[in-house]
Amino acid sequence: MNIIDNRIEIWPQPPRNFATEPATWYDLAAKLAQIPDDHRWHIASKIDITATGSSQRILGNANSIGFFQSSSGIDYTWRYVYAADGSSRYIPSQTSTSSGLIDFLFGQAERPFVSVNGVTSSPDTTNRAVAAYQAVANLSQFNGSIIRSELWDDNTNKIVWSYPSYAERLRLITNTNVLNTGTHWEAANPALGWSIKTALPAGIAGTVLAKINGEYIVNPVQWNRTTATFTGAATDTLEGLVIFNRVLTQEQIFVICDTKTWTLPVSAGSINITTAGFRNLRWTFPDGSTSTDAAINRTVGAGTVSCRYVGIDGFGVLQNNISTALNGATLRVADLPRVTYNLQLYYANWAFGKTSDIPRVRNNLFLYVCSNVTGPVSELPLNGGVKTVAVCPGVFGALPVVGTNRNINYSRCGASAQEYDQTVQNIVDAGATGGLLYIGAGTPAGDANLQILRDRGWTINIV
Repeated sequence: MNIIDNRIEIWPQPPRNFATEPATWYDLAAKLAQIPDDHRWHIASKIDITATGSSQRILGNANSIGFFQSSSGIDYTWRYVYAADGSSRYIPSQTSTSSGLIDFLFGQAERPFVSVNGVTSSPDTTNRAVAAYQAVANLSQFNGSIIRSELWDDNTNKIVWSYPSYAERLRLITNTNVLNTGTHWEAANPALGWSIKTALPAGIAGTVLAKINGEYIVNPVQWNRTTATFTGAATDTLEGLVIFNRVLTQEQIFVICDTKTWTLPVSAGSINITTAGFRNLRWTFPDGSTSTDAAINRTVGAGTVSCRYVGIDGFGVLQNNISTALNGATLRVADLPRVTYNLQLYYANWAFGKTSDIPRVRNNLFLYVCSNVTGPVSELPLNGGVKTVAVCPGVFGALPVVGTNRNINYSRCGASAQEYDQTVQNIVDAGATGGLLYIGAGTPAGDANLQILRDRGWTINIV
């Protein structure tokens, strides 16, 4: 598993001095010699000129292929062998006045050619090149950097040599406390954070997509655009990271990422749902209209409402208010978006499923009039905030609580009087003070615990 995808151009590299490090280029001559004489081919390069200079070699050797930096831009010549008698020809020296980012390529199509920033020169109209002249022992030393260079066999439409090479790209990645498991990256020492520093230039403003902890995240906070570094928390895992040099549209993000869709069959009426933390959210309504609002409260016709999104952050919220358009609908609790912070299902008899299917929220849980949610209350998430499970006749058992649960409503459910007593005992054991409790009627044996809570400042309502 690697962090490189050779199909996507996202890896411009820093300058390298090939006068002192020529080894990267040695394979080019060998690969060029392997292309059959009757094939079309070209070498394409992108360079970045940062300052003017005089006769500084950009790519080439003394005799065959030359691109040189001059005070006015780029001078180029290319010497090639043609088929008639085996002698050599040049595409004459010409000057491009371009500076900054420059694209140049040369090669053999129907005739030899050179192109700089889309301006092509091919003065030889009668001879076909059969080979590059001499070996290509390329050196490079100039005021700028080579961002990319590739040798293409145009008959097969394949890259047969490239810089940066795969090994070069890996060399330019610095891992700190990183374990590559084969399917994802994580902290090698689980007690510490970790980071992957790339060689991307600073300030790329395009869209960043990452799959972190199993969820796709758009423009994650873990990615630092200035340092081109991904920094994970000790508990973070990273399955993939892609940095684009342009801002993607929402539709493009949907195509690339593993998007999720929550589908709601509706009748004519009102729909009132609030969300938070849904990334790249888009609602689509029966009339074909769409909305990217986190909260919707509107009248809809009969049909389907869909909620499409790319993951949910750690503070995801789903709150259903009274929605007449869902009356008579059947939606599976297991299909609810997997929010992890707050969940409110209010007058949600359309929700069918088990208590174990409820999303594992850690803050507030509010289930009110959910007649078709069934199962032991102990299988609900052990959240730390508001805890309401009321008018849910299919839910039973003693309600587990923690010390931060100070607003509790467990009433008019399928629990027995003894289970309501045990719920009160659980609240006493949790030790919280100054809370608000709505509880179903227990037995006289539970009265002492109710008084303990009152002495601790709890307000108690027997429902």
